[in-house]
Amino acid sequence: MQTPIISNGYTLLTGKMAQRGYLGVLDQAVVSGSNFFTAVILGRYVAPAEFGVFVLAWTTLMIALSVQNALVCTPMSVIGAQKPESESATYWGSLMIFQVLLGIGICLIIVAGYVFLKNIPGLSVSQPSSFPLISATILSCFFLLGQEFFRRLLIVRLDLKETLINDVVTHSIRIGGMLFLLYAGILNTINSLLIISAGLAIGAAFGYFRLFNAIAVSVGKFRHDFFESWRFGRWVLAEMLPYTLSVQGYIYLTALLIGTQATAALGASQNILNATNILLLSFSNIMTPIAARRYSTGGNKALTALMMKAGLLLAVPILGFYIVAMVFAEEILNFVYKLNYAGYGSLIIICSLYFIVSYFNRMLQVMLYAKKKPDIGFWAKMLSLAVMAVIAYPMIEIFGVYGAATGTVISQIVILFGLLFYLFGARRSERPV
Repeated sequence: MQTPIISNGYTLLTGKMAQRGYLGVLDQAVVSGSNFFTAVILGRYVAPAEFGVFVLAWTTLMIALSVQNALVCTPMSVIGAQKPESESATYWGSLMIFQVLLGIGICLIIVAGYVFLKNIPGLSVSQPSSFPLISATILSCFFLLGQEFFRRLLIVRLDLKETLINDVVTHSIRIGGMLFLLYAGILNTINSLLIISAGLAIGAAFGYFRLFNAIAVSVGKFRHDFFESWRFGRWVLAEMLPYTLSVQGYIYLTALLIGTQATAALGASQNILNATNILLLSFSNIMTPIAARRYSTGGNKALTALMMKAGLLLAVPILGFYIVAMVFAEEILNFVYKLNYAGYGSLIIICSLYFIVSYFNRMLQVMLYAKKKPDIGFWAKMLSLAVMAVIAYPMIEIFGVYGAATGTVISQIVILFGLLFYLFGARRSERPV
């Protein structure tokens, strides 16, 4: 007789989960759409060399965000989510202190790295004016990390509506500011970074005041909370860094060896294909916990069946988009960026191959996380970094920006073979004798 009650409760629960899923996808669409628009408007209306400077600055911000994700946001999502209500507030407070210190430290590293490169004669990166550019970059970095901290905390607390509002406010300011710069005739890298900083600062302040009552700073507990998070986050960082260096390193090497104009062409091509991030990032966020539960209840066979079905379903729009981009590469490039990058259509073809291989790597990575084997990804990415260290310089010296793009494809292929080698070996070991 209680079946209707259970059924109604299940329907209510699944309805809430579906609503949260929709909000999560919509929120990711806001963030990814804003990033895409920012790159398009700069790539379309500023000189390629200027856009190349922005690509370098943006790549630096994304690397900083990856470090924060490893050391702060991932422990927040795992350790913080398991804390009892009586301890969570002080843990959030300890992470907030760590976040501020980490943000300052990363900004100082960016300044030190730029000063170091500026003093090496003959490098193309020495062209931009240093003080305004580096100031705008570190402002963007600090407020980006701050806004992302409160954004991720809202997500961990399942306040997805507040997360969406925060991101809409943040990115509306950015988009409105970018349009103002365009119509005022003052659109450039430095002004764009300052506008981005303003939106992120307001978003960070908005997030802090929305979470004010949920955060309690306890200096006495900071040391314990810091080391608890560090012991977990350092392994996430160890996995992230080799991948970042083996892939994003080509952006920096292209700028250093060839110049920012070639970097702009590579960044413009990648940005078009980044439009798929809305689906890919949402897929990873949703599928990882589902895959973990499927593996714990059904083992390797159930996990493989799940990922095959999910991967094939997602492949239709994602891989279809990449194939269309390869066929109409030159037309798409000219349509999005006018004729700023005419003749670089083959770059989109090469970058599409990179995205196709990385798509399969993402599927395999979800499977490894479900099996609680993130260390396999670390070793595969270390192998990729070693290959990159050997081939990067000659590839760029001989083939220019096309060599850099090809190098990113090779990095993904090395990772793919490393992951497959482990998974096939593990599958054989799980077979009954």
